[in-house]
Amino acid sequence: HVHSQEGFARLLRQGWAHTPQDAAYGTPELSRAVEALVKTDPCGVFVTAGHAEGLFAYGTTVQDALESLLRHNPKGQGNSK
Repeated sequence: HVHSQEGFARLLRQGWAHTPQDAAYGTPELSRAVEALVKTDPCGVFVTAGHAEGLFAYGTTVQDALESLLRHNPKGQGNSK
């Protein structure tokens, strides 16, 4: 979990996976929304639309999560595999 205003805005604008705007941080609603997102992809990045600047990366290993995040960094300069 990182905070990036630029990345947050860019990924939302580009239509990346995100939680609902009304799913506040720390609520059961957010938990359910995150569960639904991660069930669709075992490794990825999503934006918490109701948690300003919140970007989350996840994967089967910490390395997988880091690589997902770096591929979608705010400057768009990550390495793709």
